[in-house]
Amino acid sequence: MGKYRYELRVNEPKKKTVIFRIDIEQTKQIELQIAKDSIKIAAELSKRLAPEDILAKSRVFPKALKQAMLLHLVMYSKPIKVHSYYLTSGENTVIRAESQESPYIYSLITNKLLRGTGEGWNCAPVLQGIAACESSRLIASLSAYLMSKSKTNVTERFLYLWMAMNGLYGHYAVTFKACKGNNDAHMQNIFVKLYGFEHFPDSAVADRLRSKADKVIYRNQECFAESLRMNKAELTEDFIHFLGTDAENIDPYWYYLIRQSYSYRCRIFHANYQLKLLSKAEESEIVVLRALSNVIESFLDRNLTKWFDSTFVEKEIKPRADGTEPSPLPVF
Repeated sequence: MGKYRYELRVNEPKKKTVIFRIDIEQTKQIELQIAKDSIKIAAELSKRLAPEDILAKSRVFPKALKQAMLLHLVMYSKPIKVHSYYLTSGENTVIRAESQESPYIYSLITNKLLRGTGEGWNCAPVLQGIAACESSRLIASLSAYLMSKSKTNVTERFLYLWMAMNGLYGHYAVTFKACKGNNDAHMQNIFVKLYGFEHFPDSAVADRLRSKADKVIYRNQECFAESLRMNKAELTEDFIHFLGTDAENIDPYWYYLIRQSYSYRCRIFHANYQLKLLSKAEESEIVVLRALSNVIESFLDRNLTKWFDSTFVEKEIKPRADGTEPSPLPVF
């Protein structure tokens, strides 16, 4: 069966590009060339297509384009503003200029990211891992994480950070089971094993502590995020005070990261709660939600990138699945 070469280029090609080769379904060695504000995708398909049908009638090119735009966002912390795109089939090329009123290709993130992705993202092994990633949960987690970086609205930012966390621990649960691990029915309990937390509170304890946790954060709002990054002693004392002796083994930051984020997801995004459109100046719920977002984002900055390193599952997940239990990974 013959092969036909097709190309999609977004904007004018640049000389300095980074090249990735990926497989999508049965199509092998698809070439992605990424440069600042420019993308080129080339693939050989067994199906004959006219240039204008490359995006409309191919399953490969739309998926490759999404992957390329995701890589561009990670590499340059900004989306591509599409001015034109080129569709090439053999010797035939169709050039289309994007209409501002009804563009065919565009990014849902419209401006440069407001917050950086942290160290470790823009390196060859991680970028190649993103390009080659076949886990829909992990790609969804990364996409939501990047979308959160473009938001200033407190509830919008938290929504995407929660989606990123949800996708990450869901992917961990599936990976842990694939490594022959004992897949606990509660994905949160599986996730906690990877990051070294000691104890997960039962729902009765969690319900009693929920409002107290918020009061601790609200009282320490000015130093909360910085204390997580630098010196946790002061906040830890506050947490221990309200956790009490019956729950002394609960890591307060684990509790806040997972239990409180789930609580807020339920309180804010269920349809029987009014969406927050207006807030009094720095009311407690907004302050706490912002602090919670800072915690989740800090966690993802340091830990999500590891999952795109091809050696991570072999070094960390498989040993945990077979009971070897390596030392815990850093969390914040």
